[in-house]
Amino acid sequence: MRGGSLVSLALCLALFASSSYQAAQINRIKRQARSNLQTCSISPSVEDPRTPTHENEGITINCAADGHVDVCVIKHTKPMYVGQCSNSNTQICTNGEQTKCIATANDNGMTCDEDSRIQYIMGNNGCGIKISRADPDDTGKWEFMVSDYSGTTNPSGNSKTVTLYTFNRTIVDFTDDREQAITRNLEVWYNYDENENEYRSGSNGYENIRLNCNGRGGRPEPTITWMINNNDRLGFGEDLSGDADRIFNPKEQYTHTYDPEGYIRDKSSELDFTINQEFMSYIGNNYGIDVNPEGEQFSFELTCIVDQGDYGKEELSMMINVRRVYWRNGFNGWEIFGISIGAILGFAIIVALLIVCCCAAIKGWWCFENPDRRYEDANNQKRRPRTQ
Repeated sequence: MRGGSLVSLALCLALFASSSYQAAQINRIKRQARSNLQTCSISPSVEDPRTPTHENEGITINCAADGHVDVCVIKHTKPMYVGQCSNSNTQICTNGEQTKCIATANDNGMTCDEDSRIQYIMGNNGCGIKISRADPDDTGKWEFMVSDYSGTTNPSGNSKTVTLYTFNRTIVDFTDDREQAITRNLEVWYNYDENENEYRSGSNGYENIRLNCNGRGGRPEPTITWMINNNDRLGFGEDLSGDADRIFNPKEQYTHTYDPEGYIRDKSSELDFTINQEFMSYIGNNYGIDVNPEGEQFSFELTCIVDQGDYGKEELSMMINVRRVYWRNGFNGWEIFGISIGAILGFAIIVALLIVCCCAAIKGWWCFENPDRRYEDANNQKRRPRTQ
């Protein structure tokens, strides 16, 4: 009897323990089901593309829940691969282009297996992460999810998404109107031959130049300006104006976007200018350049400034070499010919007059004097008598 009582007691205790465990599991699941993310905060505030993180700066994201959090799942896809991770393209998902971090309540302070820069922040009523040394690929959407997670399937449950922007240093280059890279100095012609008052042989008009300064992928978006011979007082382009705007006609435009969300794009400033008299006059008058050298070529430095404000500034320069026909003394060929003939004729006339005057002086023929005119002098005794 006593043995049977012990067995019965053991069975009761086992049933009670099992019931307690099941109740705890049910309560845990219910507690997980009740947890919902409410708000997420980002420090520093980097949700505006104009004020992204600085280079290698850290970011903290904290999401608050309305209940206890046991499991927190964080996902982020690099901007260039957004929308490409799918069941039919698992390589994108597993090749480091998408980050997926899973933290439990006991993982506070631990790092993500897929990205050691990410450290978990786990609390009773929320979850978050710290990202050290943020890089350009951290830009975009970060999804935070709290749910019941079995460890064998993807979690599903309540989630919040935040968008953050990280610094990306712009890449600067020059291209022509066909978007071909310009990697050397630019050679141009002033095609008007001012000596002959006509376009030089082999040309039929003024040369027109189009070139672009590109700020590629910059975040924050850069401003693009220009200057000649490092003279920033006469700068032109975005947010600047002056006579150079009329000469060079700068235009801003966006040229390429590389990702589905439009986080990465190129900005360009195009110059469209003509090598004509107005151009020559502007360059000569404003920069002290001899635009009519005997060597028939002058040069100036054209600099593009791509400014990302407090985040950095890039500059790129090229030399513009302008060739021309030397303008001789400011007279064209016909004018020089006319002046030469006039000078020769004038000199001949002067010589002839000098010869005549010398002869007259020697012979006493001043004003081609007629010898008979001496009788017109009333005091001259040889005066010819008048006929009565």
